[in-house]
Amino acid sequence: MTGEKIYFQWQNPILRKTIYPVREMKLRHFLLYFMEVDLWEKYRKWDGLPVENLPKEKKEYEDAQKLAIRDAFINERSLKAYFTNDAPEVEDDSVHSEVVKLNDLLIGLHYDFRAFY
Repeated sequence: MTGEKIYFQWQNPILRKTIYPVREMKLRHFLLYFMEVDLWEKYRKWDGLPVENLPKEKKEYEDAQKLAIRDAFINERSLKAYFTNDAPEVEDDSVHSEVVKLNDLLIGLHYDFRAFY
């Protein structure tokens, strides 16, 4: 542990790695989303260069955002489906002990994921 004082649980690096594995990513998504909302509101009312005067750029941006959101949604659903199902079993009878250990670790990860999501 570091010599820094810890005032909140999320400041503890061990807890951040174990309890809050997705927290930072979700916080970034939240901040990005609301920054975009604020920017659209700011420039929608701006007299210098209203967004309505740039229909091509607006459409390109919106299409790119829709595509990014769709891809992120599909990726998240795919990963969630993988981790909420049982881990695949090792079918080879002559497996090495390290493969068995890794398979047990993978089964544990699937179990932990289902417990929290």
